[in-house]
Amino acid sequence: MGEKRDSVNPIAQQSMMAHAGDHGIEARMDGRRVREAIIACGVAGLLAFTVSLWQRQFDPDLPVAMPAQEANAGPATPEPRLSLPPKPATRTTPAESPGNWLSDNDYPAEVMRNEWSGTTGFQLVIDTDGKVERCAVTESSGHKILDEATCTVLTRNARFEPARDADGVPVRDTYNGRVTWRLPD
Repeated sequence: MGEKRDSVNPIAQQSMMAHAGDHGIEARMDGRRVREAIIACGVAGLLAFTVSLWQRQFDPDLPVAMPAQEANAGPATPEPRLSLPPKPATRTTPAESPGNWLSDNDYPAEVMRNEWSGTTGFQLVIDTDGKVERCAVTESSGHKILDEATCTVLTRNARFEPARDADGVPVRDTYNGRVTWRLPD
């Protein structure tokens, strides 16, 4: 007995191939659309991140968005943060030029031996007397000893005109800045 073949009308076969070809093009177009959508989402996410960083640069007191917790993750452990005072009517200002807060003598000996340098970002909490209550490093210089020296020296030397509320009463405030450590000549 010979094999039985299904006979397909050649016109129907061409039609099926055309349809299959059309779907292939459609699938490729859908793939392109999916890639475009993925790229658009990535660009939107990058833009949102960039705007967030820009806002933090110009208003560091903005709250930081925390990542979403997984459903089964359990309670989150909060990270330690500085307790920031509310914004006053008038902000604290340095009592003298911030350039006077540090001198060549403040450069740690180990750092000088290793010829390290860098820029440390900081945030100070200023009390009602204009003295530094607390210091936190917001951007590392890449050298722990320079970051620690920043807070040590600023807490000792920096003085401010205190912030004031709407009634003129001194209140706590924050001051943000950077110290660039360069080797003395």
